[in-house]
Amino acid sequence: MGTVSFNAFGPAVIKAMKAQEAAAIKSGQVIDDTFRQYLDACTIAGVPRTQEGVDAIGDEILECQVMLDAIAIYGPVFKNTITSYSGGAKRAYYWGEQWYASAHLAPVKGGLPFLPWGKGAKAEAARLAKLAAGDGEAPAKKTKAGTVERTNDKALLDTIRKAIEQAVILNRFEFKGGLIDLACTIDPDFKV
Repeated sequence: MGTVSFNAFGPAVIKAMKAQEAAAIKSGQVIDDTFRQYLDACTIAGVPRTQEGVDAIGDEILECQVMLDAIAIYGPVFKNTITSYSGGAKRAYYWGEQWYASAHLAPVKGGLPFLPWGKGAKAEAARLAKLAAGDGEAPAKKTKAGTVERTNDKALLDTIRKAIEQAVILNRFEFKGGLIDLACTIDPDFKV
């Protein structure tokens, strides 16, 4: 059975994908800039870098009318995203760091340090106390990348998949596209 060539249709798909990627990069930059400007405004206004101050920042982000309206329209996924962004803003402000989309994650996953009074800091303190008492699992040792002496295409593609995940976390969508293109030169059926 024959089929119709996709060559006449493919360019429209590629054009749309490039436009979507460009829009995602642009919106990511707008979000970054906006949160950073807001935290700069909080600094200028003299919001204290205390629990009370950073909690007020988090509440303001979550409870402003624009966000409440958007949550009503877009639902729980949007609410989770804004809650994460709010948590990252609190950490960034407290520690005097720049805000970024994944700042709310655990520090071992690329986020900013936990707030001293937060659940994450308490859990980390409890884990460290267990370790000091000789009870508990030792933290994984960080190893530096060594020389690769033997490998194969599967291992290389697995490494590229990890790099793609990192690129997504960092909102580096153009880089992600380049990694996917690279992987497809190794395996035309590559799936992320």
